[in-house]
Amino acid sequence: MSIEAAIFTRLSTFEGLAALVGSRIYPLLIPQGAALPALTYQRIAAPREAYTMGAGKGMPRSRWQITVWAATTAAATGYATAQAVADQILLAMERWQDAGAGVQDTEIVSDVDLYDPETLEHGRAIDVLIAEVFP
Repeated sequence: MSIEAAIFTRLSTFEGLAALVGSRIYPLLIPQGAALPALTYQRIAAPREAYTMGAGKGMPRSRWQITVWAATTAAATGYATAQAVADQILLAMERWQDAGAGVQDTEIVSDVDLYDPETLEHGRAIDVLIAEVFP
């Protein structure tokens, strides 16, 4: 299973998160006209470790960003919805381990609140460091 498929499966089957976003989980971009709240995921860094003195490069680690967007007619409600979904993302991804999916361990690295004044959408971007099982 690819790491992208593992992330999608984890997010789409985590009960609290699925209750809020259903299957509105997309790689890179939310399709135009899709209902909100919805979230995206994307790899933002995958450092390449150099081999040293004949030793292996160790455990592959990549940094992923999971971003939720929510919009309503009331700005405060959009903010609260984005935060509720973000809370579920944090629960789903912190210290997640699944050797069958190729995930050794995960760590939340950072998160930041977002706002788009043109669309009036509130969001939160969460960065997750994923240690993959060495192939």
